[in-house]
Amino acid sequence: MVAERDGLVIGFVIALPKAAPPVFAPGTKTALIDDLCVDPGESFAEITASLLGAIRPLLCEAGFGQLVVVNAIGDAERGEFLESQGIRPVCQWSLGTS
Repeated sequence: MVAERDGLVIGFVIALPKAAPPVFAPGTKTALIDDLCVDPGESFAEITASLLGAIRPLLCEAGFGQLVVVNAIGDAERGEFLESQGIRPVCQWSLGTS
């Protein structure tokens, strides 16, 4: 799904079906949003609220009852915004070398 202004893409969101790990098994289908981007010159909150507001009903109609959104630990503004939309953090991944 894309957000446009004057024919230019200013944001987009991609949601894909994803099997939920058993610990989070919601008894319904899960959609993963790993790509949620907004043009840096645009209001992140405004465009993201619009994109989420448009995609959530479509996901619900398609039988998805759980939404997982990937967010970087250091992106506090985005994390706070997602929480304001009812999307709360539930885990953290740690990376290292093998």
